[in-house]
Amino acid sequence: MLTFDHSPLDDRIFYKEAQSLVAAGHKLSLVCVANVNNQVFDMGGTQQVNPKNELTWEYKSVEIHAIPEPATKKEKLANKLFTGRFYNEFVNTASKLESDVYIAHEPQTYYAGLAIQKRVSDSKLVFDSHESWFKGTPKENFILRKHLKNLQFLISANHITRGYLQTMHPTLEAQVVYNAAEMHLFSEPSPERLNRLKIAHDGYLPFNRGLREMLEAIRIAKTEVPEVHLKIIGTTTGNERAYFNEFVAKHGLEENISETGWLPYQKVGEALKDCAIGIIAKQPILNNVIGGPPIKYFNYTAAQMAVVDVRMPETTRLLDTYLNGISLQNNSAKNMAEALTSLYQNNKLLESYCTASKKASETLNWESESKKLVRFIDGAVLNKQTLWHHK
Repeated sequence: MLTFDHSPLDDRIFYKEAQSLVAAGHKLSLVCVANVNNQVFDMGGTQQVNPKNELTWEYKSVEIHAIPEPATKKEKLANKLFTGRFYNEFVNTASKLESDVYIAHEPQTYYAGLAIQKRVSDSKLVFDSHESWFKGTPKENFILRKHLKNLQFLISANHITRGYLQTMHPTLEAQVVYNAAEMHLFSEPSPERLNRLKIAHDGYLPFNRGLREMLEAIRIAKTEVPEVHLKIIGTTTGNERAYFNEFVAKHGLEENISETGWLPYQKVGEALKDCAIGIIAKQPILNNVIGGPPIKYFNYTAAQMAVVDVRMPETTRLLDTYLNGISLQNNSAKNMAEALTSLYQNNKLLESYCTASKKASETLNWESESKKLVRFIDGAVLNKQTLWHHK
């Protein structure tokens, strides 16, 4: 596995995909990036994961190799042009592994993978598109225009990206693998949660994911349900943190909004068990509209929660299928507040959505998605037909 932008312990990359492939019998290595001090961090950017600043180590049967990032202006400029010390060391390290399959987790590592393929004869290159690949950086757009024709194998987190890339390249072998939740991390929810209006937002909450609208929705909802509570599973930072603190203090919402801080991957399920409603409030900008469905949708479903979403296509696709929540027509604070208070006041409807999520999680889970991943790698990529056709 190759990644420039993700932590080696990224939820999808490590805990889901890598661990599933290891469990299926594959030997797996991961090449990632360290900072200039030879440190590698978890997804939250707070916990160092490489012992004693080592650049090669093993964790949960995965061999991890970290390449120190470009340090000088000259190195950074060279890296932008896919050359220089960092890029060459990354490609050299990955090539020396002589893997049968290289899985690239960004457009840039897909480009690096093309260079690796030239050195490792008969290796296969898979691009794992976590998000949309439409409105990227100039570097990403260059790769899309110039090198898509060389893409043979695609794993996508949604149907929009798969359809778009496959339309441009009809012979592409492609498989959608949802970023669904691992069910063993979720326990039965608290029974009393249906009797109070406690809402969760799972994950980082910047402005383009609806921070302003969400806070205003809680202010409005408080006028009807004084005990309404928004639990942010994560934290706000920078300008968002300043806005958050000012808004909460100005409107006296200290008892109505809380943050857990960044939680390890394994603890998110426990943090959601006392909430009945999960909210997704992304702004309707292009990358949000054609991206997703977000991990939070799958976590809400695994936690047996009702989902309130602002009509993002890929999330709406799932809500239409599993009927476990509401798709709002727009992300106004008034709309959100009305949806939240209505669910609280209509306890039977809320309970029905929670029950629908429980039913959905029986099939919409990582245990099912991992089988699709393994079948794709073994069948389409490695051409082991007996495994590919096994049900």
